Order: sequence, then C-alpha cells, then structure tokens
Amino acid sequence: MTPTTANISQSSIQLYSIYLELLNVLAEIHILNDSLFNFRIVNRVSSTLAYYMDNIEQQTNIPGFSIDACTGRPMPYFLKHRPKDPHRQRAIAVVVFRNGKKIKSELVYPVHRNNSASFTEFTKHSEEILFEEINQLLQKYGAKVRNIFIYTYYSPCLKRGNKYCDCMTQLVQKAYQWYRKFGIVTVVYFSEPWGPSGPDILKDLKYSDISSSSSALYPYVDQEIRFIVDTKELKQKNVFPFIKEIEDGKDEKKKLKEYLESANKHLCRLRENSKGFLKSQHLEHGLKYIDSLTFHKKVHKRIIETFKNNWIELVNYCSMSAIIKILTSVYNKAVVKPFLGDSGFLQIYQVPSGIEVEEGDYVELDNT
Repeated sequence: MTPTTANISQSSIQLYSIYLELLNVLAEIHILNDSLFNFRIVNRVSSTLAYYMDNIEQQTNIPGFSIDACTGRPMPYFLKHRPKDPHRQRAIAVVVFRNGKKIKSELVYPVHRNNSASFTEFTKHSEEILFEEINQLLQKYGAKVRNIFIYTYYSPCLKRGNKYCDCMTQLVQKAYQWYRKFGIVTVVYFSEPWGPSGPDILKDLKYSDISSSSSALYPYVDQEIRFIVDTKELKQKNVFPFIKEIEDGKDEKKKLKEYLESANKHLCRLRENSKGFLKSQHLEHGLKYIDSLTFHKKVHKRIIETFKNNWIELVNYCSMSAIIKILTSVYNKAVVKPFLGDSGFLQIYQVPSGIEVEEGDYVELDNT
C-alpha cells in the first residue's frame, strides 16, 4: 500500500482559515465590537494568536494537514477506562493491527517536575509518553498496523511555557510520519479543549467591564449559570461606622453592634443553603433576609441599603469566575476547533458529553 496525500490547500491558506475561524467565534461573543473590552483583552488575544500562527506555520507545514471542523464523536469502547480522578489529565492508546488484533497501552499521566503535582510545568506530557511507546511498537510491527487510537482528557497542548504548538505539533508530525511510512491512520479523541492561553487570557476581566447594558458581553451577565457565593469575600466594614451616630448611650450602641454582627454571620451562613443557585436565586436569598432585619430607627434605612449593596456586589463578584470559565471555554474551543476533523492521516474528535462511548463488536485487546 502506498500512502497518498490528501488534496488540501497550502499551509498559508490553512492558517488564514484558522484565523478566520477564530475571529468568527470571537465575534459570536461580540468581543470585537465591545469598546469596554476591545483594547485590553482583544489585543492580548490577537498577539497570542499571531505568535501561535507564526509558529504553527513553521512547525506543521505538512501536506494533507486539514482544518476541517467536525462535530463530536463518541470514542470506541476499547478506549474506555476508569480513572480515579475523571478530571485529571491522562492519555491512553490502542494500536489496531490489520488482522484485527489490538494492543492497549497503560493509562499514562504527565510526569511532573520534581514529581510534584503542584508544579504546572511537566518533564513530559502524557501524549509525549505515548508517542515514545507507540514508536517503539511500530519499530517492530509498523507494517502490520492499520490504526492508532489515542484518548487524552485535554486536547493536545498548543503552548507550554513560552513554546507554542507543542503536543499538537508533535501529534501532527508523528501521525504524518506514521502514515507516510506505514499507511497508518491516527484517530485522537479528547474530552476538554485546551487552548494556548488557558484561563489566563481573561483573568483581568471584572464585573464592571461587562455589567453595562452597552457592553457586548452583557448577555453573559444574566446567563443561567450556577455558582457558589464565597461569603469570605463579604465586606461589611462600611456598616459599623453607623454605630457612632447613635446618641442614646452605650447600651444602644452595643445592641446595634451585636445586631450588625449577628446579621453578618447569618448572611455568611446563607452559603451553606445556596449551593448550585443561579445568580437571581443568590440575590433573592440574601435580599429577602436583609429586608427582614430591623435596626435603630435613626440608621435603619441606610444600614439596610448598605447591606443590600454589599450583598449585590458580592454576588456579582462571585459570578465572574463562572462567566470567565464560559468565555475561556468558548475561546479554547475556537483555537482547538480548526484541528478537528479528518485529514486523511489524522482525525481528531471531541467526545460529546453524555455519549462518550460508541458500542460495537471488536476483537479482545492484548495489553502491553
């Protein structure tokens, strides 16, 4: 069998299409049209993508490299595994021979620097470990292999430290080598997209940046997002100065102070009964309790107003982590999406949530 190269346009056109794909997704969340958001965030996005694209052009100038996007696809059942932590990065491979035999690798995890999981940099990523194992196997059985199936929890990284297109570049290059030498088609599945910048691309985004109705990101403010209110962030220092305004003696001042402390403690305990609430539910929960409070008549109205403002500010602040998570997911999907699809020698698919495994009749596996 003589491998042939897929009829795909040249690298420069591919990169331009990648760029258009990214802009389309960014435009969907209206970042490019948002004056409040444009200069501070989009410039960072643009510079990141420009650097990313320059590097991928140098490293993946391979005929047949496709950018065709596709929908998710369940992975074959023989890639199924049972990790102790379902959200921890891991990878596994199955080599399928032309006679139907299958060899399955062990589940591999990234090797952390100094063997410490607290370090964000790795000596080796899980995909890199698999590449080494697969190469060793192909040295002996390459001509007999039909397919290589790989599952990795996160899509292969596009950046590590100051290096861009790391594992994804290696994947494209190795899959192309395996195809050219042995006619092997490599199929990769992942659960979560891993973009070049991770969550840091939006880390400086504040609620005030998107809360104006004129902000193009305003629709994300009122999305049906569930989150937990961190009452440790509840700031009530601005209610205690009201105590000084009471002129009825020390007893009344002491009573007001106790009432304020009690109210604040109760608000902090609301967190225990509001897990998984929507933003509107968090607001209603806290404001309803605040309306039930009674303080000294001279300062009652202003204390209630201050408590309400503090609670609203807290809920808005805590909602940002959920909003940023959604925006980051959209961004990462935009970056990873151009790699999805069938390139002839390499296929990359995201495993859809809820339908992870595709059933079928397969030959039993031989584990190495």
